Amino acid sequence: MHEGPEAARDRSSGLSDKQQRILDFLRAFLLEKDYPPSIRDIQQGCEISSTSVVDYNLKRLEERGY
Repeated sequence: MHEGPEAARDRSSGLSDKQQRILDFLRAFLLEKDYPPSIRDIQQGCEISSTSVVDYNLKRLEERGY
């Protein structure tokens, strides 16, 4: 799979693997459905153990300006 410059930049910005998976999921979900995913959608789509882990990582992404 070919990655665009935006994805390459994200990977070099110090995001954790989980944060990168969430960011990739958010982008794909928004492109496909044209509305943002719920916390539960992200949890299931990224195979994350709990919604609190999703919430924590979303807050870290927001702090970084995503």
